[in-house]
Amino acid sequence: MTATATPPRASAPDAPPPFLAPAEERQPRAWLARAPRLLTLVALGAYAAVRWATLVRPQATVALLGLLLLALVLTAAVHGLGRLPRHLDMPAGALLAFVWLALAALISGAPSATVLEPRHWGDLTAGIQQGLADLPGLLVPYQAANPWPRVTILLGGGLLLTVAVLLASFGRRGGDGRRLLAALPLLVLTIVPATIIHQTAPVLNGTVLFALLAAFLWLDRLPRRAVPIAVGLVVAAGVAGVLVAPALRAKPWVNAQHLVDGLSRTTPSTFDWSQHYGPLDSPRSGQEVLSVRSPRPLYWKTEDLDGFDGLHWVTGGDPQVIRSTVQEVPTAALMNPRWSTTISVKLGQMTSTNVIGAGTTLSFRPAPDGLTTTGSPGTYTTTTAMKPGTSYLAEVIDAQPSRHQMATAGTNFPALLDRYRDVGLPRQSPSGSWTTGGQTVRFPTFAAHGGEPSGSAAQLVAGTPYADVATLADRLASESSTPYAYVRNVLDYLRHGYTYNETPPTRPVPLEAFLFRDREGYCQQFAGA
Repeated sequence: MTATATPPRASAPDAPPPFLAPAEERQPRAWLARAPRLLTLVALGAYAAVRWATLVRPQATVALLGLLLLALVLTAAVHGLGRLPRHLDMPAGALLAFVWLALAALISGAPSATVLEPRHWGDLTAGIQQGLADLPGLLVPYQAANPWPRVTILLGGGLLLTVAVLLASFGRRGGDGRRLLAALPLLVLTIVPATIIHQTAPVLNGTVLFALLAAFLWLDRLPRRAVPIAVGLVVAAGVAGVLVAPALRAKPWVNAQHLVDGLSRTTPSTFDWSQHYGPLDSPRSGQEVLSVRSPRPLYWKTEDLDGFDGLHWVTGGDPQVIRSTVQEVPTAALMNPRWSTTISVKLGQMTSTNVIGAGTTLSFRPAPDGLTTTGSPGTYTTTTAMKPGTSYLAEVIDAQPSRHQMATAGTNFPALLDRYRDVGLPRQSPSGSWTTGGQTVRFPTFAAHGGEPSGSAAQLVAGTPYADVATLADRLASESSTPYAYVRNVLDYLRHGYTYNETPPTRPVPLEAFLFRDREGYCQQFAGA
């Protein structure tokens, strides 16, 4: 008898893990060999990374390019999982995802302790959640002190880059739909900044994006003889876009700001403009509180702190007197019509009873509800707080005299300015501390020889903490031939030996301590002194 051996039946191959392509597509050489496709993917990804980097300031170009490189390395590592035993695929994939998240968070600027120390991982999660919550109301390019919105923006860009690279490198060959799906995250990275940040060369940016997208979709599948024709078509399309662009730019098709405003659920900020001279505590959530359009740069102003009560600068003046004298301002301003301009103001996530203007504000269109004048010319308040979305046009006068004009202005000051020579002095309480409510001294105008205080004023100042301040002021004035020269001397004095610090010590007599002991502070201390 003879027996014929039956060959064993070939076993069916194991199905690939759901997140991987078939075996022939998993090998690194299967996608690295496609050099044109890889190069165009990297080029389009790098361009998208550079555009996304403009959402923060200083721009994070290096960080975004690092996240692109991380995405490429992760994709190569995921392809390598195909060589591992099946039971190790999922654990290795989870480890890769964890490593990617940790490295991406570090590249995005997350504090190292929140990434490397397990006990701080809750802080990392809370920080990212905070950043996500703040995103709808952010003012971009983002440059506020809170780091988490910046980290979230960059980490989101890294996630989109990774998704794009993974989609482009996995799956079966061919298919415009899959390539376009891979390009969508890169289009988001490019288009979003273009819709919310002013572009210096929008047509050029659009042409570059179009060329890179076309190369990614079709370059590696074009016969060599068709490449010149394809390049010619891309150039022709770019030229057509340049010609059509002026008509399309007249009005945006989608108002991105309205969409962002609708997503924002942050509480509107309020600001206290009074001077406390303590640590700076203004809101710093990064949300947009004010939008102003102006034909030239100006300082925005809410109120004038033009009276001194002995310890702080405060809003001074009699509103009734101001109503009768403010009309003198336009007459003087007509000497130079270029000082007059109109600005457009819109409140963002902010409420305020102080009306924002610039220089000396003359009128509003339309006037905010409950508008009333204050004790300082050209500033106004409202009887009820203005809400987010309030908008108006303001006609303002912002004087910009030349140095020569200021140096030769003389000392013949109008009576309108007399009240600005009044200085309140502090009084000493029974416990020995200094409080407001002391005498008010009117100092003489600046004289040609230096403008020292009169005898009675000097005696009153001598019994207060400002004796040394008066001595310093007399010395700087005696070295000055004009009021303008005196102001320049004061500015030069404060430029040497004084440093900027947003958390200066709290002192009973703040400005005296700033000048002679602490020598550190922020705008309130420098301007007040």
